[in-house]
Amino acid sequence: VYKDQQNQKTLCQVVVITPEDQKKMGLLQEKYQRITEDITTIDKAMTQLQQNHAEKQEIVESITNELIENITKYKKELLLSMEQYVKAKEEELLEHKQKLIVLEKQLKQWNDDLVQCMSDQSLNLLQRKNKITQIIENPNISQLQRSNRLPCHVDIRLGSDIFSILQVVVFFSNALN
Repeated sequence: VYKDQQNQKTLCQVVVITPEDQKKMGLLQEKYQRITEDITTIDKAMTQLQQNHAEKQEIVESITNELIENITKYKKELLLSMEQYVKAKEEELLEHKQKLIVLEKQLKQWNDDLVQCMSDQSLNLLQRKNKITQIIENPNISQLQRSNRLPCHVDIRLGSDIFSILQVVVFFSNALN
């Protein structure tokens, strides 16, 4: 029902719906229903996505924390191992140094004895020669030997496992970024 503006009459319109129109309206209703279902499906998917994100984030946090704990534990073990190696190496070097100091003192004494014998004017040539021979042929001199190999290699070698761990850390840090 509407009012005609020109004639000032109230007119009534009747809408006739044909079976074809009903079919089109049914199709429209189906499309509306499918779109509504799709929106609901998308909403559910978004909710599931957020839940999955939260779960995966917890997993990543857990793995990362475990990795950090393992790396920290390994770091402590590695540092302790290096410290023990350094102490053992220092003891070895100190022991070797002490042996060399004793050797140095004995050799210095024999050297001083030789110098004194050679500069002693009170000895004749034969006495001097006998004294020098006695010093040089001292059996203790032949027993004193300097090691051909000094324990001065002080490299601290890290095993290849430390580099493997670093590669894992780099991989995870790149993956997280």
